[in-house]
Amino acid sequence: MNPLHWLKSGQIKRIRNSPLFDAKWYLNRYRDVAESGMDPAKHYLLYGAADLRDPGPRFSTSGYAVQHGVGDQNPLFHCIANGTSPMTSIEGQKPVTGPTLLLVGHQAETQVFGAERSFLHMLDQASITGATVHALLPKIGNTDYMQEVLNRCHKLHVLPFSFRSSQNADDQTVRTLRDLIKTTNPKALHQNTLAPDAPLIAAKSLSIETVCHIRELPPQDPDLCKALGQSAEALRTQVIEQSDRRVVNSKAVQDWLNDPKAQLLANSINPSFFDLPFTPHTPLRVGLIGNLVHKKGSEDAVKLASLTTAQIILVGPMTDDLKALGTLPENVHHTGYIADSLHALEHLDIVLSLSHFAESFGRTVYEGMAAGRPVICYDKGTPPTLLGDSLRDLIAKTNHPQAVADILNGLIETPEKVQHYSTLARARAAELQAQTNEIDLSQIFVT
Repeated sequence: MNPLHWLKSGQIKRIRNSPLFDAKWYLNRYRDVAESGMDPAKHYLLYGAADLRDPGPRFSTSGYAVQHGVGDQNPLFHCIANGTSPMTSIEGQKPVTGPTLLLVGHQAETQVFGAERSFLHMLDQASITGATVHALLPKIGNTDYMQEVLNRCHKLHVLPFSFRSSQNADDQTVRTLRDLIKTTNPKALHQNTLAPDAPLIAAKSLSIETVCHIRELPPQDPDLCKALGQSAEALRTQVIEQSDRRVVNSKAVQDWLNDPKAQLLANSINPSFFDLPFTPHTPLRVGLIGNLVHKKGSEDAVKLASLTTAQIILVGPMTDDLKALGTLPENVHHTGYIADSLHALEHLDIVLSLSHFAESFGRTVYEGMAAGRPVICYDKGTPPTLLGDSLRDLIAKTNHPQAVADILNGLIETPEKVQHYSTLARARAAELQAQTNEIDLSQIFVT
Protein backbone atom coordinates (compact mmCIF):
# COMPACT_ATOMS: atom_id res chain seq x y z
CA MET A 1 0.00 0.00 0.00
CA ASN A 2 1.23 3.52 -0.82
CA PRO A 3 2.19 5.23 2.46
CA LEU A 4 0.59 8.47 1.20
CA HIS A 5 -2.75 6.68 1.50
CA TRP A 6 -2.09 6.37 5.23
CA LEU A 7 -1.92 10.16 5.55
CA LYS A 8 -5.25 10.59 3.79
CA SER A 9 -6.92 7.83 5.82
CA GLY A 10 -6.23 9.53 9.13
CA GLN A 11 -3.65 7.05 10.37
CA ILE A 12 -1.20 9.84 11.18
CA LYS A 13 -3.65 11.38 13.67
CA ARG A 14 -4.17 8.09 15.49
CA ILE A 15 -0.42 7.49 15.62
CA ARG A 16 0.27 11.00 16.87
CA ASN A 17 -2.33 10.59 19.63
CA SER A 18 -1.19 7.15 20.69
CA PRO A 19 0.59 6.88 24.06
CA LEU A 20 3.02 4.56 22.28
CA PHE A 21 4.23 7.39 20.05
CA ASP A 22 6.57 9.83 21.78
CA ALA A 23 7.52 12.71 19.52
CA LYS A 24 10.21 14.07 21.84
CA TRP A 25 11.79 10.62 22.24
CA TYR A 26 11.66 10.07 18.48
CA LEU A 27 13.42 13.36 17.71
CA ASN A 28 16.08 12.75 20.37
CA ARG A 29 16.71 9.23 19.12
CA TYR A 30 16.80 10.11 15.42
CA ARG A 31 18.69 13.35 15.07
CA ASP A 32 18.35 13.39 11.28
CA VAL A 33 14.58 13.76 11.67
CA ALA A 34 15.02 16.65 14.10
CA GLU A 35 17.41 18.34 11.69
CA SER A 36 15.02 17.88 8.79
CA GLY A 37 12.22 19.75 10.57
CA MET A 38 9.71 17.12 9.47
CA ASP A 39 6.77 16.27 11.69
CA PRO A 40 7.93 13.17 13.65
CA ALA A 41 4.61 11.29 13.36
CA LYS A 42 4.55 11.90 9.62
CA HIS A 43 8.16 10.76 9.32
CA TYR A 44 7.47 7.56 11.24
CA LEU A 45 4.42 6.78 9.12
CA LEU A 46 6.07 7.50 5.75
CA TYR A 47 9.66 6.40 6.36
CA GLY A 48 10.54 5.49 9.94
CA ALA A 49 8.67 2.22 10.24
CA ALA A 50 10.04 0.99 6.90
CA ASP A 51 13.54 1.68 8.25
CA LEU A 52 12.69 -0.27 11.45
CA ARG A 53 12.80 2.86 13.56
CA ASP A 54 10.84 2.82 16.79
CA PRO A 55 8.10 5.34 17.70
CA GLY A 56 8.86 5.35 21.42
CA PRO A 57 10.48 3.38 24.25
CA ARG A 58 7.51 1.03 24.70
CA PHE A 59 7.14 -0.26 21.14
CA SER A 60 9.52 -2.16 18.87
CA THR A 61 8.64 -1.69 15.21
CA SER A 62 10.77 -4.62 14.07
CA GLY A 63 9.74 -6.92 16.91
CA TYR A 64 6.01 -6.28 16.54
CA ALA A 65 6.15 -6.66 12.75
CA VAL A 66 7.81 -10.08 13.05
CA GLN A 67 5.63 -11.35 15.90
CA HIS A 68 2.35 -10.33 14.26
CA GLY A 69 3.24 -10.68 10.57
CA VAL A 70 1.90 -7.24 9.65
CA GLY A 71 3.22 -7.32 6.07
CA ASP A 72 3.15 -3.85 4.48
CA GLN A 73 0.99 -2.32 7.21
CA ASN A 74 2.41 0.20 9.64
CA PRO A 75 3.17 -1.88 12.77
CA LEU A 76 2.12 0.77 15.27
CA PHE A 77 -1.15 1.47 13.47
CA HIS A 78 -1.80 -2.28 13.31
CA CYS A 79 -1.32 -2.43 17.07
CA ILE A 80 -3.64 0.52 17.68
CA ALA A 81 -6.34 -0.71 15.30
CA ASN A 82 -6.35 -4.27 16.62
CA GLY A 83 -5.88 -3.54 20.29
CA THR A 84 -3.02 -6.02 20.53
CA SER A 85 -0.29 -5.91 23.14
CA PRO A 86 2.56 -3.58 22.17
CA MET A 87 5.13 -5.79 23.90
CA THR A 88 7.22 -8.15 21.78
CA SER A 89 7.79 -11.45 23.55
CA ILE A 90 8.39 -14.46 21.30
CA GLU A 91 8.51 -18.02 22.56
CA GLY A 92 11.87 -19.72 22.15
CA GLN A 93 12.85 -23.37 21.95
CA LYS A 94 14.25 -23.85 25.45
CA PRO A 95 11.94 -25.03 28.25
CA VAL A 96 11.75 -23.65 31.77
CA THR A 97 14.52 -25.29 33.78
CA GLY A 98 16.36 -23.52 36.58
CA PRO A 99 16.42 -19.91 37.79
CA THR A 100 15.83 -17.20 35.20
CA LEU A 101 18.65 -15.16 33.69
CA LEU A 102 17.98 -12.17 31.41
CA LEU A 103 20.70 -11.82 28.76
CA VAL A 104 20.96 -8.53 26.89
CA GLY A 105 22.40 -8.19 23.39
CA HIS A 106 23.14 -4.70 22.14
CA GLN A 107 22.44 -5.07 18.43
CA ALA A 108 20.82 -7.35 15.89
CA GLU A 109 21.38 -5.76 12.53
CA THR A 110 20.71 -7.07 9.02
CA GLN A 111 24.28 -8.29 8.74
CA VAL A 112 25.73 -10.46 11.49
CA PHE A 113 29.17 -9.61 12.84
CA GLY A 114 31.08 -10.25 16.05
CA ALA A 115 28.60 -8.55 18.38
CA GLU A 116 25.72 -10.73 17.26
CA ARG A 117 27.78 -13.91 17.23
CA SER A 118 29.21 -13.30 20.71
CA PHE A 119 25.66 -12.98 22.02
CA LEU A 120 24.76 -16.40 20.59
CA HIS A 121 27.74 -17.91 22.37
CA MET A 122 26.74 -16.21 25.62
CA LEU A 123 23.26 -17.74 25.30
CA ASP A 124 24.86 -21.15 24.75
CA GLN A 125 27.09 -20.78 27.78
CA ALA A 126 24.26 -19.63 30.04
CA SER A 127 22.13 -22.60 28.95
CA ILE A 128 24.89 -25.03 29.94
CA THR A 129 24.39 -23.97 33.56
CA GLY A 130 20.74 -25.09 33.50
CA ALA A 131 19.31 -21.57 33.69
CA THR A 132 16.00 -20.55 32.12
CA VAL A 133 17.35 -18.01 29.64
CA HIS A 134 15.40 -14.97 28.49
CA ALA A 135 16.98 -12.82 25.78
CA LEU A 136 16.52 -9.08 25.25
CA LEU A 137 17.40 -7.28 22.00
CA PRO A 138 16.80 -3.66 20.93
CA LYS A 139 15.51 -4.68 17.48
CA ILE A 140 15.20 -7.52 14.99
CA GLY A 141 17.09 -6.72 11.81
CA ASN A 142 17.58 -10.28 10.60
CA THR A 143 14.98 -13.02 11.03
CA ASP A 144 17.56 -15.78 10.51
CA TYR A 145 19.55 -14.37 13.41
CA MET A 146 16.36 -14.05 15.46
CA GLN A 147 15.76 -17.77 14.93
CA GLU A 148 19.27 -18.54 16.13
CA VAL A 149 18.49 -16.60 19.31
CA LEU A 150 15.13 -18.36 19.73
CA ASN A 151 16.85 -21.74 19.41
CA ARG A 152 18.92 -20.83 22.46
CA CYS A 153 16.43 -19.21 24.84
CA HIS A 154 13.08 -19.70 26.51
CA LYS A 155 11.73 -16.36 25.38
CA LEU A 156 12.94 -13.39 23.31
CA HIS A 157 11.89 -9.86 24.24
CA VAL A 158 12.44 -6.85 21.99
CA LEU A 159 12.43 -3.33 23.39
CA PRO A 160 14.12 -0.17 22.08
CA PHE A 161 17.23 0.99 23.88
CA SER A 162 20.29 2.75 22.54
CA PHE A 163 23.98 3.10 23.34
CA ARG A 164 25.08 5.23 26.25
CA SER A 165 26.01 8.83 25.45
CA SER A 166 27.18 12.01 27.13
CA GLN A 167 23.60 12.43 28.40
CA ASN A 168 21.91 10.40 31.08
CA ALA A 169 19.97 7.31 30.06
CA ASP A 170 16.43 8.11 28.89
CA ASP A 171 14.05 7.90 31.87
CA GLN A 172 11.18 6.38 29.88
CA THR A 173 13.45 3.73 28.42
CA VAL A 174 14.66 2.81 31.90
CA ARG A 175 11.06 2.63 33.19
CA THR A 176 9.99 0.37 30.32
CA LEU A 177 12.96 -1.91 30.92
CA ARG A 178 12.11 -1.99 34.63
CA ASP A 179 8.62 -3.22 33.76
CA LEU A 180 10.06 -6.02 31.63
CA ILE A 181 12.52 -7.01 34.36
CA LYS A 182 9.69 -7.15 36.90
CA THR A 183 7.73 -9.41 34.56
CA THR A 184 10.59 -11.84 33.87
CA ASN A 185 11.91 -11.67 37.47
CA PRO A 186 15.48 -12.78 36.67
CA LYS A 187 18.05 -13.73 39.26
CA ALA A 188 20.57 -11.67 37.28
CA LEU A 189 20.84 -9.53 34.17
CA HIS A 190 23.87 -10.18 31.96
CA GLN A 191 24.68 -7.51 29.37
CA ASN A 192 26.88 -8.58 26.47
CA THR A 193 28.79 -5.30 26.13
CA LEU A 194 29.50 -2.03 27.89
CA ALA A 195 27.81 0.00 25.11
CA PRO A 196 24.28 0.50 26.55
CA ASP A 197 23.58 1.72 30.06
CA ALA A 198 19.76 1.63 30.39
CA PRO A 199 19.40 -2.16 31.00
CA LEU A 200 22.05 -2.08 33.74
CA ILE A 201 20.49 0.98 35.37
CA ALA A 202 16.99 -0.53 35.26
CA ALA A 203 18.08 -3.84 36.79
CA LYS A 204 20.22 -2.25 39.48
CA SER A 205 17.34 0.00 40.56
CA LEU A 206 15.34 -3.19 41.23
CA SER A 207 18.21 -4.79 43.19
CA ILE A 208 18.67 -7.40 40.47
CA GLU A 209 22.28 -8.53 40.13
CA THR A 210 23.90 -6.88 37.12
CA VAL A 211 26.75 -8.46 35.19
CA CYS A 212 28.50 -6.67 32.33
CA HIS A 213 30.42 -8.80 29.81
CA ILE A 214 32.98 -6.31 28.52
CA ARG A 215 34.29 -6.97 25.02
CA GLU A 216 35.71 -3.54 24.25
CA LEU A 217 39.03 -1.80 24.86
CA PRO A 218 38.10 1.91 25.03
CA PRO A 219 41.56 3.39 25.82
CA GLN A 220 42.83 2.11 22.48
CA ASP A 221 39.65 2.72 20.49
CA PRO A 222 39.04 6.48 20.19
CA ASP A 223 36.23 5.96 17.67
CA LEU A 224 34.30 3.94 20.24
CA CYS A 225 34.79 6.60 22.91
CA LYS A 226 33.58 9.26 20.48
CA ALA A 227 30.52 7.20 19.55
CA LEU A 228 29.62 6.71 23.23
CA GLY A 229 30.38 10.32 24.15
CA GLN A 230 32.70 9.31 26.98
CA SER A 231 36.38 9.06 27.75
CA ALA A 232 37.80 5.62 28.45
CA GLU A 233 38.16 6.45 32.14
CA ALA A 234 34.56 7.71 32.33
CA LEU A 235 33.35 4.50 30.71
CA ARG A 236 35.32 2.44 33.20
CA THR A 237 33.85 4.36 36.13
CA GLN A 238 30.30 4.07 34.84
CA VAL A 239 30.49 0.36 34.11
CA ILE A 240 31.87 -0.40 37.57
CA GLU A 241 29.13 1.70 39.18
CA GLN A 242 26.36 0.13 37.09
CA SER A 243 27.36 -3.53 37.40
CA ASP A 244 27.80 -5.80 40.39
CA ARG A 245 30.20 -8.07 38.50
CA ARG A 246 32.32 -7.76 35.38
CA VAL A 247 33.27 -10.47 32.88
CA VAL A 248 35.99 -9.75 30.30
CA ASN A 249 36.96 -11.53 27.10
CA SER A 250 40.72 -11.00 27.26
CA LYS A 251 43.58 -10.09 29.56
CA ALA A 252 43.94 -6.75 27.75
CA VAL A 253 40.42 -5.78 28.82
CA GLN A 254 41.09 -7.14 32.31
CA ASP A 255 44.22 -4.98 32.60
CA TRP A 256 42.36 -1.86 31.46
CA LEU A 257 39.48 -2.44 33.84
CA ASN A 258 41.93 -2.93 36.75
CA ASP A 259 39.28 -4.87 38.61
CA PRO A 260 40.68 -7.79 40.63
CA LYS A 261 37.21 -9.37 40.77
CA ALA A 262 36.68 -9.33 36.99
CA GLN A 263 36.24 -12.84 35.59
CA LEU A 264 37.96 -13.85 32.37
CA LEU A 265 35.77 -15.71 29.86
CA ALA A 266 37.39 -15.74 26.44
CA ASN A 267 35.23 -15.99 23.35
CA SER A 268 34.44 -19.51 22.23
CA ILE A 269 33.97 -20.71 18.66
CA ASN A 270 32.01 -23.33 16.78
CA PRO A 271 33.97 -26.64 16.84
CA SER A 272 33.08 -27.07 13.14
CA PHE A 273 35.93 -24.70 12.24
CA PHE A 274 38.39 -27.43 13.18
CA ASP A 275 36.89 -29.71 10.52
CA LEU A 276 37.22 -27.26 7.64
CA PRO A 277 39.60 -28.67 4.96
CA PHE A 278 42.72 -26.68 4.12
CA THR A 279 43.81 -26.91 0.48
CA PRO A 280 45.68 -23.70 -0.40
CA HIS A 281 45.31 -22.35 -3.92
CA THR A 282 47.85 -20.90 -6.32
CA PRO A 283 48.05 -17.95 -6.15
CA LEU A 284 47.32 -17.80 -2.45
CA ARG A 285 43.99 -16.26 -1.46
CA VAL A 286 44.65 -13.79 1.33
CA GLY A 287 41.68 -12.14 2.94
CA LEU A 288 40.19 -9.63 5.31
CA ILE A 289 36.82 -10.59 6.83
CA GLY A 290 34.38 -8.24 8.52
CA ASN A 291 33.31 -4.63 8.37
CA LEU A 292 35.42 -3.21 5.55
CA VAL A 293 36.22 0.19 7.02
CA HIS A 294 39.50 2.06 7.33
CA LYS A 295 39.98 1.38 11.07
CA LYS A 296 39.65 -2.35 10.36
CA GLY A 297 42.41 -2.25 7.74
CA SER A 298 40.50 -2.20 4.44
CA GLU A 299 42.87 0.35 2.87
CA ASP A 300 45.92 -1.56 4.08
CA ALA A 301 44.59 -4.77 2.51
CA VAL A 302 44.15 -3.00 -0.84
CA LYS A 303 47.64 -1.50 -0.61
CA LEU A 304 48.95 -5.02 -0.08
CA ALA A 305 47.79 -5.95 -3.59
CA SER A 306 50.61 -3.97 -5.19
CA LEU A 307 53.22 -5.61 -2.95
CA THR A 308 52.46 -9.28 -3.62
CA THR A 309 51.29 -11.74 -6.26
CA ALA A 310 48.62 -13.14 -3.95
CA GLN A 311 44.93 -12.66 -4.55
CA ILE A 312 43.53 -10.23 -1.97
CA ILE A 313 39.97 -11.15 -0.96
CA LEU A 314 37.74 -8.66 0.87
CA VAL A 315 34.82 -10.37 2.61
CA GLY A 316 32.20 -7.98 3.94
CA PRO A 317 29.60 -5.42 2.91
CA MET A 318 30.37 -2.45 0.70
CA THR A 319 31.23 0.56 2.85
CA ASP A 320 31.89 4.24 2.21
CA ASP A 321 35.55 3.69 3.09
CA LEU A 322 35.83 0.94 0.49
CA LYS A 323 34.05 3.04 -2.13
CA ALA A 324 36.48 5.88 -1.44
CA LEU A 325 39.36 3.67 -2.60
CA GLY A 326 37.98 3.78 -6.15
CA THR A 327 38.62 1.06 -8.69
CA LEU A 328 40.25 -1.91 -6.99
CA PRO A 329 43.46 -3.50 -8.38
CA GLU A 330 43.04 -6.57 -10.57
CA ASN A 331 44.24 -8.92 -7.85
CA VAL A 332 41.68 -7.63 -5.32
CA HIS A 333 38.28 -9.31 -5.22
CA HIS A 334 35.36 -8.08 -3.12
CA THR A 335 32.99 -10.97 -2.36
CA GLY A 336 30.41 -8.87 -0.55
CA TYR A 337 28.87 -9.90 2.75
CA ILE A 338 28.89 -13.63 3.60
CA ALA A 339 26.68 -14.44 6.59
CA ASP A 340 28.29 -17.76 7.51
CA SER A 341 31.86 -17.29 8.75
CA LEU A 342 32.63 -20.93 7.97
CA HIS A 343 31.67 -20.29 4.35
CA ALA A 344 33.67 -17.06 4.35
CA LEU A 345 36.83 -18.92 5.38
CA GLU A 346 36.37 -21.39 2.51
CA HIS A 347 37.32 -18.50 0.23
CA LEU A 348 40.66 -17.93 1.98
CA ASP A 349 44.03 -19.60 2.46
CA ILE A 350 45.45 -16.93 4.76
CA VAL A 351 43.57 -14.56 7.05
CA LEU A 352 44.55 -10.94 7.70
CA SER A 353 43.96 -8.97 10.90
CA LEU A 354 44.94 -5.36 10.15
CA SER A 355 42.95 -3.24 12.59
CA HIS A 356 44.43 0.17 13.35
CA PHE A 357 42.99 0.04 16.86
CA ALA A 358 43.57 -2.55 19.57
CA GLU A 359 41.09 -5.38 19.14
CA SER A 360 39.97 -6.59 22.55
CA PHE A 361 39.88 -10.16 21.26
CA GLY A 362 39.89 -10.97 17.54
CA ARG A 363 37.27 -13.62 16.83
CA THR A 364 38.17 -13.86 13.13
CA VAL A 365 41.78 -14.59 14.09
CA TYR A 366 40.67 -17.40 16.39
CA GLU A 367 38.26 -18.87 13.83
CA GLY A 368 40.85 -18.62 11.06
CA MET A 369 43.43 -20.52 13.10
CA ALA A 370 40.88 -23.22 14.03
CA ALA A 371 40.17 -23.62 10.31
CA GLY A 372 43.88 -24.16 9.69
CA ARG A 373 44.35 -20.78 8.03
CA PRO A 374 47.63 -19.05 8.94
CA VAL A 375 46.85 -15.57 10.25
CA ILE A 376 49.01 -12.50 9.64
CA CYS A 377 48.20 -9.78 12.16
CA TYR A 378 49.47 -6.44 13.32
CA ASP A 379 51.28 -6.28 16.67
CA LYS A 380 48.41 -4.48 18.40
CA GLY A 381 45.72 -5.61 20.84
CA THR A 382 44.88 -9.24 21.59
CA PRO A 383 45.43 -10.93 18.17
CA PRO A 384 49.20 -11.34 18.71
CA THR A 385 48.42 -13.04 22.02
CA LEU A 386 46.07 -15.43 20.25
CA LEU A 387 48.83 -16.40 17.81
CA GLY A 388 51.23 -17.08 20.67
CA ASP A 389 54.92 -17.91 20.46
CA SER A 390 54.57 -20.64 17.84
CA LEU A 391 53.18 -18.17 15.27
CA ARG A 392 55.07 -15.03 16.25
CA ASP A 393 56.76 -14.87 12.83
CA LEU A 394 53.35 -13.96 11.37
CA ILE A 395 53.07 -10.78 13.43
CA ALA A 396 53.79 -7.55 11.52
CA LYS A 397 54.46 -4.00 12.60
CA THR A 398 51.17 -2.12 13.01
CA ASN A 399 49.99 0.04 10.09
CA HIS A 400 52.78 -1.22 7.80
CA PRO A 401 51.41 -3.09 4.77
CA GLN A 402 54.98 -3.63 3.58
CA ALA A 403 55.73 -5.63 6.74
CA VAL A 404 52.67 -7.77 6.00
CA ALA A 405 53.83 -8.20 2.40
CA ASP A 406 57.27 -9.34 3.55
CA ILE A 407 55.72 -12.10 5.65
CA LEU A 408 53.28 -13.05 2.91
CA ASN A 409 55.90 -13.14 0.17
CA GLY A 410 58.03 -15.40 2.33
CA LEU A 411 55.12 -17.86 2.46
CA ILE A 412 54.60 -17.62 -1.29
CA GLU A 413 58.27 -18.39 -1.93
CA THR A 414 58.24 -21.36 0.48
CA PRO A 415 54.87 -23.16 0.08
CA GLU A 416 55.75 -25.81 2.66
CA LYS A 417 55.72 -23.04 5.29
CA VAL A 418 52.03 -22.46 4.58
CA GLN A 419 51.21 -26.05 5.54
CA HIS A 420 53.53 -25.83 8.55
CA TYR A 421 51.84 -22.71 9.87
CA SER A 422 48.44 -24.22 9.13
CA THR A 423 49.24 -27.11 11.46
CA LEU A 424 50.57 -24.76 14.13
CA ALA A 425 47.50 -22.51 13.81
CA ARG A 426 45.07 -25.37 14.39
CA ALA A 427 47.10 -26.61 17.35
CA ARG A 428 47.15 -23.15 18.90
CA ALA A 429 43.38 -22.73 18.41
CA ALA A 430 42.80 -26.12 20.06
CA GLU A 431 44.93 -25.00 23.00
CA LEU A 432 42.86 -21.83 23.37
CA GLN A 433 39.61 -23.79 23.13
CA ALA A 434 40.79 -26.19 25.84
CA GLN A 435 41.53 -23.26 28.14
CA THR A 436 38.02 -21.90 27.64
CA ASN A 437 36.45 -25.30 28.21
CA GLU A 438 38.14 -25.52 31.60
CA ILE A 439 36.26 -22.48 32.91
CA ASP A 440 33.47 -23.22 35.37
CA LEU A 441 30.52 -21.42 33.77
CA SER A 442 28.48 -21.75 36.95
CA GLN A 443 30.82 -19.14 38.44
CA ILE A 444 30.02 -16.76 35.57
CA PHE A 445 26.28 -17.38 35.24
CA VAL A 446 25.47 -17.90 38.91
CA THR A 447 22.10 -19.65 39.18
